[in-house]
Amino acid sequence: MAHWQQSVAQSAIVLALMLSWSAPAAHGHGVRWTLDNGTGVIVLAFTYSGGSPMAFATTTVTGPDGLVHQRGKTDRSGRVAFVPSLAGTWHIVASDGMGHRSAAVIPVVRDAVVLQPTVTAGSDTPLPPAVAVVLGLSLIGNLLHVADVWRRRSRRTTASSDGGRAVSKH
Repeated sequence: MAHWQQSVAQSAIVLALMLSWSAPAAHGHGVRWTLDNGTGVIVLAFTYSGGSPMAFATTTVTGPDGLVHQRGKTDRSGRVAFVPSLAGTWHIVASDGMGHRSAAVIPVVRDAVVLQPTVTAGSDTPLPPAVAVVLGLSLIGNLLHVADVWRRRSRRTTASSDGGRAVSKH
């Protein structure tokens, strides 16, 4: 490895470590949801970890019988609503088609009325710091590799354009 590559690699590692210790928890495709329960209608608001709504995300509402009771999209505020027709556990999934997906599990105590639902956490799970560091270092390593391949390819192109002969300038 050339001296400049070692210097860049060392600087990148130091930078990645500094950022991982000083930055807040990293979120990978973080989304979350909240529940607005009232008068038998369940309204869920799906948002990204930054707080912006998952507008027009595809949703599926599956009942305790395992059947899909509703398919649709969230509104521009990331909300979806449904009225449960059965007691049991309902599964609501929202996906934006770009890798962001969140699932809510809502237990319904009796038909069409939700009494104090036990709400499970949304899928907004932060990456452990060690994983964030490894992913960051992997990204840096891949970028260095691409730069090295590009440098070698440009040298090959230069050598082939002069017929593989050394050109001396006098």
